[in-house]
Amino acid sequence: ARQRVFGRMAARAAVALRRGRLVLRHDSFVEQPWNPHEELMPLPDCLEVLRRNGRSVKLDIKEGGELVDEVLEIVDAFGFADETLWFNGSIESLGKNGFGRLRTERPGAILQSPIDFLVPLLLAAPQLAENVLEALRDWGVTRVSLDWRTPGVRDGLDVVEGLGWTVNLYGVPDLESFLEAALLLPASVTADFNFPEWDYDGRGPARALSVISNA
Repeated sequence: ARQRVFGRMAARAAVALRRGRLVLRHDSFVEQPWNPHEELMPLPDCLEVLRRNGRSVKLDIKEGGELVDEVLEIVDAFGFADETLWFNGSIESLGKNGFGRLRTERPGAILQSPIDFLVPLLLAAPQLAENVLEALRDWGVTRVSLDWRTPGVRDGLDVVEGLGWTVNLYGVPDLESFLEAALLLPASVTADFNFPEWDYDGRGPARALSVISNA
């Protein structure tokens, strides 16, 4: 059965590495090169405020390798408990080693990966998609994520949950879509909260370094 878990709020921080510093940025520097007029917030500055205010945090890790180790060092330094941490990363960015490192060091944290590429297979041949999902589970992944804008996402959600996974829906663009997504009762919904109807002025990918999301 689906469980509604929208009660806890977490700040979302997309983490990239710039000249040896961890900073908050929606896109990796490979996807979107840095420009001299861009202001970047250091990750420690953000985490200090969140920890002081007792907030949980979702960290979108844009690269693997040394970035994973540095993120782990920083959350350790600020004293975040496992249950307040939610790590997200793509298969391309983290791979088996990155996910394994996060799971070993933070066994009680949520470890999530997007699986939008699997939706066509989930709908056409779910038994084949299950093999990929089991590999992710072996790597330590505990939650998968689906883009709300992906064709067939509602049916894909049913299939993935039927395979025993908790699911995050992300890429929810507006209030109407948010309410529709919430009615599906996934484990969590990620949105920029750009909802003028509720007096929320969220920051989308082109503007944002950190946004508020449900965890």
